[in-house]
Amino acid sequence: MSRFIFVCYQHGYGGESLAVEISKLEICNPLEHEKQEKRTWTQDHFNKLFLKPYNPEWKHKVHPTVDNKKYYVVPSHYRPETLRELFPMALYVVINSPTTKEGLQSLNNRIYKNVWLTKHKRLDQKIGYFILNAGHSPDRRQLKELAKDITNGEIQCVIHRVMKNRNNIKSIFKKSRKHNTPDFLYQNEHKLITISYDDRMDKKTDSIMSWLTKNKIHI
Repeated sequence: MSRFIFVCYQHGYGGESLAVEISKLEICNPLEHEKQEKRTWTQDHFNKLFLKPYNPEWKHKVHPTVDNKKYYVVPSHYRPETLRELFPMALYVVINSPTTKEGLQSLNNRIYKNVWLTKHKRLDQKIGYFILNAGHSPDRRQLKELAKDITNGEIQCVIHRVMKNRNNIKSIFKKSRKHNTPDFLYQNEHKLITISYDDRMDKKTDSIMSWLTKNKIHI
């Protein structure tokens, strides 16, 4: 049976880049990825299933796995308790949410700067971002806008059918953050290790790497 390390986190915590770092361990299969400006885009074993909005039928969308002595690293917005229903033997790394006012402001600033003000290189990536955030495919007029050189914040304007300008981008961003409460607050336990948002931003990951190597399943 295949082995997995799930990196669980909420949007904006740097989970995909952490998953890539973890995949460089000797016990793991390298995680395919590419860098775009300040963001890391991965192509994981489940085709980014667990980075999409929650699907009640997710268990039926997991494709067959293959035997492998090394771990597949999978970034995930799904919670560990949900994934454990199908992957009880997996290892879990959780990036805990910031809990201070300063930490929450840092998170919002990071998301706005590193996501909303950045761009995708390819049209298919812009369409993917549109669908992820709108919940449906763009119509012909919206597709024409996506073909232009636009930021993710401007794509949000296209989704909401408003003028593409900084005021509208900021307004949509503030509304979106009101519906995204940071609530990943886990403790270390069997087969699960946590890292704080602050430590993730400071790249303090040595303890995680050591724990994963120590807790790997022996063949």
